[in-house]
Amino acid sequence: MCPFCGGLGHTWTLDHYLPKANFPAYSVNPSNLVPCCRDCNSGKNASFGAELHEQTLHPYCLARS
Repeated sequence: MCPFCGGLGHTWTLDHYLPKANFPAYSVNPSNLVPCCRDCNSGKNASFGAELHEQTLHPYCLARS
């Protein structure tokens, strides 16, 4: 399941949660690589919300119940 859209896509890629263009120091950090579907990876590109309410919660930070 894609953590961004919840879809069950067949093509999985690794997405840089923090865009490597803005955060080059984190580009090779394994915690910054999130598996996601191809559509979410392509749609997100290098966008990252400047304001807190524009940012997506990191999928690894979601609490399990």
